[in-house]
Amino acid sequence: MLAQAQTRVVSAATAIVQRQLLELEQREQERFQHTVQAFWDLVDKKEEGSCWVWLGCTTERYGVFTRFHRFVGRGAFQRRETLVHRISWVLTNGQPPADKPCVRHWCESLLCCNPTHLYVGLHGRAKWS
Repeated sequence: MLAQAQTRVVSAATAIVQRQLLELEQREQERFQHTVQAFWDLVDKKEEGSCWVWLGCTTERYGVFTRFHRFVGRGAFQRRETLVHRISWVLTNGQPPADKPCVRHWCESLLCCNPTHLYVGLHGRAKWS
């Protein structure tokens, strides 16, 4: 009798945890979709073959996308800046391979986010320079 009660309690607790994990996963997916939409909203997409210019924040030469992704206490969040051409590549093609970790531009516009204008390679001179 006691074993059956314990089994029911464990089953109920397992169901609660699984439901909470599913809800957390759904919230994370919604947050990811919101971030992706916020990213593409800052890209001036023209024709397919032309440069898609980044309209958001920039460093000295490159576009950067800033996310506040981790709460560090007392109302502060950790900032994370990522180069926009890398985000464009990853959203379209996935992570670059380990042997070619750098996302490079075929075109001369360092603010370009068009995935067809990007390639993976190594640090060094660009193809067009």
